[in-house]
Order: sequence, then C-alpha cells, then structure tokens
Amino acid sequence: MSFLENKTRQSEKIENKHISAKETSPLKDFDFGKGENHADAIDLFAKEYSPIYAMEGGLVLIAENNWNKKDETSSSSIKGGNTIIIYNYLTKEFNRYAHLSETKINTGDLILTGEKLGKVGHTGENASKKEHNSHL
Repeated sequence: MSFLENKTRQSEKIENKHISAKETSPLKDFDFGKGENHADAIDLFAKEYSPIYAMEGGLVLIAENNWNKKDETSSSSIKGGNTIIIYNYLTKEFNRYAHLSETKINTGDLILTGEKLGKVGHTGENASKKEHNSHL
C-alpha cells in the first residue's frame, strides 16, 4: 500500500468519510479556453469568485492561498498561482486546480466529490495576462 493510499484510508476512518472513484463533470457550465502552455490542461473561464467544487474526491496534497507575483516561492507554481492538488488512491489520479482567488480547504483534508474547494480567480503568471481573465 502506498503512503498516500495509507494516509487517505486513515483519514477515511477518522473522519468517517469514504471517497469513491465517482467523478462529477461541471464542464457544461464553463467556456473552454485554449491553453498554450499546457497541452494536458483545460482552461475553464468563469466569473471571478464563482465557487469551485471537487470533480473527484481524495486527499489534499497542496492547498495554497498566498500567491504573490513578486515572490516565486509563494506557491508550487509561479504560473499556476493559488493551487490545490488532490490525490484519489482508487483511480490513482491527481487533480490540480490552479489560479484560485482563494482556497477553502487545507493540506491533509479528505475531500469528497462535489465538495467546495475555493473560488475562481486569476492568480499566477499565466492567468494574470490581460487576455486570460478569471479562470480555473
């Protein structure tokens, strides 16, 4: 059993929550952008401060809230800004949410599909470009 799987299972017992391999797809509500710097990502343009919900449950590995354009060590990615990364041991997938205005969760939290994560923003160098507007 991997460290992340073990940690998630412990959290499931403690919190009496159980993640699943079920995924939700809110994509119908968003306008798709064309990512030029990340072929494996999707830009979802939405009104600033719109709520963001987990597409899949799992263990929160990163939940950043202090992106600062002048401090390249203020987040895991200067390009991504405020970022959340969630790992689901059942699907063996990582889901990354970037450019948030703020996060509402913490590293180590156990998140279920559909749980509120934070709000849409435009943090990070890529989202701070004039033509990018607010997006996830």
